Amino acid sequence: MTKNILLDIILVNENQFQLILIILPLNLKRGENMNRKEILNLDEDKLINSINEKFETNIKNLEDTDFLSEIWNIVENLMEEGWRINIIAEDDLKQVDGILINDGRPETIFAQYGKVPDFDSIAEGICKTALIIKEEKLEKVYK
Repeated sequence: MTKNILLDIILVNENQFQLILIILPLNLKRGENMNRKEILNLDEDKLINSINEKFETNIKNLEDTDFLSEIWNIVENLMEEGWRINIIAEDDLKQVDGILINDGRPETIFAQYGKVPDFDSIAEGICKTALIIKEEKLEKVYK
């Protein structure tokens, strides 16, 4: 029987990795949602198509000078859901992270896992961060 093999490597701590191996029959598929690794590896066209579909935008590229004002609407929607979006923009560094306070403690999209990615543009960072939030169905827990 032919199988799909999924392998994920998780950094447990500085000296220890955890390997997760999942073997599925070829006819079984994971859910339709992408995981963060898949989202971070999306090329520009696939990312734009996903963002336009999920957030009902009409973005054509990820250049900060072209569509950042439309992409900013995504940030405002996330803020309405309780997210704080941190953006660092320097000449050689562009980082975006989402922070949500749940049950009194902060949860981040990237920082709590040890590293915030360096994006090619702020627009790309916002789109990938927002898509992770949407695909992983991350939301505020009210207790």
